[in-house]
Amino acid sequence: IVAACSTLFFSIFVARALGPDNTGIFYFCLTWLIGLSLIARLGQEVNIVWYASRARHDQNYSRLNGLLVLSTVLTLLTSIFLASLTWVLRSPLTAWLQSEALAVALTLLILALPAMSLASIFAGCLKGVGRTGKSALLEQGGVFLLSSFILLLWQAVDREISMPVVLLCFVACSYLTTIVAAWWWFSEIPLNWRRLSILWPEMPRSLTSSMNMGFVSFLTFA
Repeated sequence: IVAACSTLFFSIFVARALGPDNTGIFYFCLTWLIGLSLIARLGQEVNIVWYASRARHDQNYSRLNGLLVLSTVLTLLTSIFLASLTWVLRSPLTAWLQSEALAVALTLLILALPAMSLASIFAGCLKGVGRTGKSALLEQGGVFLLSSFILLLWQAVDREISMPVVLLCFVACSYLTTIVAAWWWFSEIPLNWRRLSILWPEMPRSLTSSMNMGFVSFLTFA
């Protein structure tokens, strides 16, 4: 409920602050960001929920933390590649949609891609060990809740809310949410590097199946 209300409030607040044209540009870029985030995660958030549940049952988190490290590296590399591709494609998109503001908005908002992708990975870990409330907040409304709060404070000190302000606020809150997600997880399960298990026999099959699920999720979103 909190997540849904914060998303709705953020949408209304942005629409009133930016006007119809800039609001359309912002949500076009946000939709682009969410779609790329689904690709960047490679379906690992689904895979990691299962391993987290198994680790909780067996009380052995070496494989789960190993998968978390591997998923983090893969997600970061894929996010950087997709962000770079977006930066290359921003000029054709701007020409196609005939909007100079789109290039600036897309360039700024795509900076949030690594953070948004990683937050979903940590949310999967928390969901798997039974912390569904924290997981739902991270996945569905944490960024919007923080962004709304900061933008309200910005407006309270008689500052103008422009498109760059909203974009930079959203990017900053995305990284803050990811930091909170990592802190929540590692406060639950401390990372023991000496007992870290990254490669095991079923790992390749596990990664392949999660990528397939990620592809299906992206098709559903599209």
